[in-house]
Amino acid sequence: MGLVIKGKKPDIKKQTKAEKIINKTPVLKKKKVENLTIDGMYKYRNDMMEKMYANLTKLDLGTVYKMSDPLVPTKIKRVLPTGLVEFDIICARTPAGRSGFPIGRQVEIYGPPGCGKTSIACQVAGSVQKRLGWGVTWLEFENKFDPDRAKLLGMDTDSALFLQPECLEDCIDIILEVLENTPERNKLPDDMKHFGNLIIVDSVSQMPSRPELLSKKGMDSNNIGVFQRKMSQAQRRITNALSKRNVTIMWVNQTRAKLGFGFGSGGEMTTTYGGNALKFAVAQRWNMWSQKKGDNGMLIHFVNQKNNGCGMRPFLKAEA
Repeated sequence: MGLVIKGKKPDIKKQTKAEKIINKTPVLKKKKVENLTIDGMYKYRNDMMEKMYANLTKLDLGTVYKMSDPLVPTKIKRVLPTGLVEFDIICARTPAGRSGFPIGRQVEIYGPPGCGKTSIACQVAGSVQKRLGWGVTWLEFENKFDPDRAKLLGMDTDSALFLQPECLEDCIDIILEVLENTPERNKLPDDMKHFGNLIIVDSVSQMPSRPELLSKKGMDSNNIGVFQRKMSQAQRRITNALSKRNVTIMWVNQTRAKLGFGFGSGGEMTTTYGGNALKFAVAQRWNMWSQKKGDNGMLIHFVNQKNNGCGMRPFLKAEA
């Protein structure tokens, strides 16, 4: 004879509004699957997805799109012209065939010192100012920005904002403030539908975290990994707000030698500052290096190391 435990029956859990709607969605039974043809399966699937689409639209959990809908917010509809034709060709591409930096995404350019990263950033800023009428916000950490040279490269310094944050936390606050003051894409008037902002951060390698800045020694072991954790937390906030606005963030970064890397062990010998959070968050990563050309010239090489959801395959190369 088995052991019987007496007690009150548990209360039946009340179904939420979402659970009630989901439970109404028809379920395909196993017996019915066996009797259906392929065409019948397709028809049943389409009917089931239509009913599910209608039920999900009743929930207040955001807009529901079909993947074929041209209004899907993750589709690249417009791009930023960089001002370099060779560079634009291997950048993001819209269905209309236009190329450039994606709008509503983050882009990272990195390379060794002195390869022309800041100059490229100035040319991109000047191009979006002239062609699109966008605003430019420049966040400087290297303390080496030359407004006169930026003007020679086509940048309108009179209509651009220049800030020098002290640490990563201040930089993130400024970026979020710019995003908050930029209206969402669907709330802009028709005559200002394409207005936006370009944010340039120069550079990640010179950006300290606040604990590192306030530390007396500056090299306290307790500060190890703080910058990477802060960057990871910030990217989750930035990505959500960025997707709804005509804003593009351009991160300038530098390469450094990998710690503990030995020759013959395989893989790349260099890496970038800031950990993996920035690598995962950006839609495009551009590796740059320069080569002397003539007496005073310089040939810049570009390699697209990452091109996620931008309409072009990665690892394309260009020279400018």
